[in-house]
Amino acid sequence: MLRRASVTIYSAGAEDTMGKDCELAATLTQGKPVIVYVPSEPRYVRLPSRTSDVDMESRAEAFRVGHPLGLQTSAQTGVAHGIMVVRSVDQCAKMLRKVLLHYLELSIRHEGGNFLLEEAETQSTLRVVTDDPMLSHSFWTYFRHTQPEPDI
Repeated sequence: MLRRASVTIYSAGAEDTMGKDCELAATLTQGKPVIVYVPSEPRYVRLPSRTSDVDMESRAEAFRVGHPLGLQTSAQTGVAHGIMVVRSVDQCAKMLRKVLLHYLELSIRHEGGNFLLEEAETQSTLRVVTDDPMLSHSFWTYFRHTQPEPDI
């Protein structure tokens, strides 16, 4: 199913599940876009297994900025692919339409030794490339399984 899909929509609840996480990672490693929907209402969700409420605003920010599945390297290209985080059903539908019609508004910014390709509306990072020539050369040499050039 994931091989045939053009895009995956991940509906994020108050906690992660292994099955959904695997689907998200598999889609990203195939180089396909992933839209993560984190509902904005209710803001706080109580789970029976926890003593404190889960803040969905913090959860959305975690997916957008620091979640381990937020960037995955494509197995075909070696390029790090990111996710788009949306907060409403309407925004999810709008982003799905933009993805399918190849109408995303993107910008490039430089931060912390990397170039980031960001989607304008969601401000989600979709691609990351290092600006360090030695690191880039080392990575691509390893990824392509070739011998390094003699003069680096």
